[in-house]
Amino acid sequence: MKHLAIAARRMSALMTILLILSLGLFLPPAPKAAAYACGSSSDPASECYAAATWPGNMDGASTVIDIVPLYNSGSELVANQMWLKDTQSYGCTTYPFCWFEGGYAYAPYNGHSYYEYVAWINPAGYPNVQVLTDLPSGQTGTIYLAIKRYDPYHFNISYHSPNYYTDNMAVTVQYGMSPNYIQIGMRLSGQSGATSGDASFTNNCYFVGSSCYSQTNSGNPTEGYVSQPPFGYWKTKPSTQPGGTWVTSVSPASIGVPIDTSNYAQIWGLDAGSFRGVDVYVTTPNSYIGDYSRKVIAAPVAITDLVDHFIESGPEKRCDAVCATHPYWTYAVGNNIHTQEDTSVTLTPNGLYEYKSVNFTGTQWQAQFCDAYGCRGLITADLSRTSLPRVLAGGESATGDHFGTVTSSYAQEWTGYGSFTTFYCNYSINTVAAKGGSIDGCYSNTNSWNANY
Repeated sequence: MKHLAIAARRMSALMTILLILSLGLFLPPAPKAAAYACGSSSDPASECYAAATWPGNMDGASTVIDIVPLYNSGSELVANQMWLKDTQSYGCTTYPFCWFEGGYAYAPYNGHSYYEYVAWINPAGYPNVQVLTDLPSGQTGTIYLAIKRYDPYHFNISYHSPNYYTDNMAVTVQYGMSPNYIQIGMRLSGQSGATSGDASFTNNCYFVGSSCYSQTNSGNPTEGYVSQPPFGYWKTKPSTQPGGTWVTSVSPASIGVPIDTSNYAQIWGLDAGSFRGVDVYVTTPNSYIGDYSRKVIAAPVAITDLVDHFIESGPEKRCDAVCATHPYWTYAVGNNIHTQEDTSVTLTPNGLYEYKSVNFTGTQWQAQFCDAYGCRGLITADLSRTSLPRVLAGGESATGDHFGTVTSSYAQEWTGYGSFTTFYCNYSINTVAAKGGSIDGCYSNTNSWNANY
């Protein structure tokens, strides 16, 4: 019996290897909370952000930031901060623009590691960083930060924390600044090593003259979450509670990012059954969604229960400091969602690429991206499911922005038996934030269709 059990285990292992080879699977390590591709702090455009953004002219902003544990074993940066940005004044219209910021960070800087700080760059010079005080390990409490403009040339910073207090940090700006963006959230650079607690940003307001008015809308993102990492979401929206509560963390597992689709535009073609794989070619969306807007449009290829368990990959266009198109992966288990771009690959706008998601053993699944150089595994995840009832492909936007036309073609599905077979678009889902949107080529016994919005 012992030898039979050993033989059975060897046969099971062999079958798993054969299945992996037949499905073209690649096995990257399972996801970890602090694994990311977030560039370098020397190039903020390459960093990752979980930020809520409010555009519009004003005279300043304020917020209250929770002090939570931050740590970074690497040589890069993790920070919770507020920005006041100017992209319109003389000398500020091109990247890196002009800005003020403040908060706290874990990053090596002039002999400091964990510290509170303020910084700014004006039209005439380079960034000016002032470390206010070092943060003791385990420090808790809050930071009140207010940045106010008295006129285009004179600003004042108020900073109140358990370790530092000032209402009179005057800054003179050569050539003048007129801020037109407020941002709050987390900033992350590097590839690994950062951890954090969950930080809340509350009492968010904007100055007009000397009066500060509570934010009453969610800015951008208007709904849901930011997913990179770092991760952020509206725990309480400003429309519900003036100022709202924005929460950030390096790890999605800690903040339990909710799946909120209340403002999504989603147009998918799908099939129903019991599936263990999906394989579809889709075009890369390239509609204009606004530069520096922190918006995303995507074309998911997914296998899902349409509730809270799914895995997908696909192309996305993301506009942060610049707009770029990359493959991405997402998976959800229960009420937690995990997602990230693969910034090592830049996609051709409107280009056609292949995406797959496959269950290869037990409850383990993998999302893949394929191009002319072959296929690569993007993420391997445990979905606590051995099959899922829907496969789908189409277009999507989290904020209701138009994604144009996304073409899905050469669609295939896998039930777990035999090989992949043709995936016919037998059903469709059309949930849009505004009137419009359509799907054509569906219901016609073909494996190609267009999602239009």
